Amino acid sequence: MIEFKGHISDKTYQYIKRRDLIADAITGAIAFTLAFPVTLVVVKAFKFDNPFIAALWCTLILEIVFVGLHFLPLTKKQKAKESFYHVFIDDEFIVVEREAYPGEVCKPISDAKCLKDYGDFYEVVYKPLNDYICQKDLISGGTLEEFEALFEGKIKRMNSEKSE
Repeated sequence: MIEFKGHISDKTYQYIKRRDLIADAITGAIAFTLAFPVTLVVVKAFKFDNPFIAALWCTLILEIVFVGLHFLPLTKKQKAKESFYHVFIDDEFIVVEREAYPGEVCKPISDAKCLKDYGDFYEVVYKPLNDYICQKDLISGGTLEEFEALFEGKIKRMNSEKSE
């Protein structure tokens, strides 16, 4: 069994936050597209002079709040919880536990699209938006060679500057 356990580095954490921001932007665009017609119907019910403009403003305000929540600073305790990863892998499954999120996620290794190697950490890529981080210096069981052997033919060596 291969195991990665511990608090990820600030560099890895920043990469994850940047990746999550992109996912939030996509989710926000979809939410905006779905929320606008609903908001327009609600605003029309209140008989505003120009319901289209009122609905647009209401939806934009909701969107700004949604995106703004991403930038709220975390307390040290919250960041410590969010940065703790426990990933263990057998021959068939990858299991991820994070202190910030209760429960565990278990996925078959065979379903992984690829394994991106950023130098300091790996990103196991599943679709859509289900990626798992394995920081190399947090390996506590097995070897990196054994880990890479599980993803043979799916490894992509990435430019380490992309993670910065």
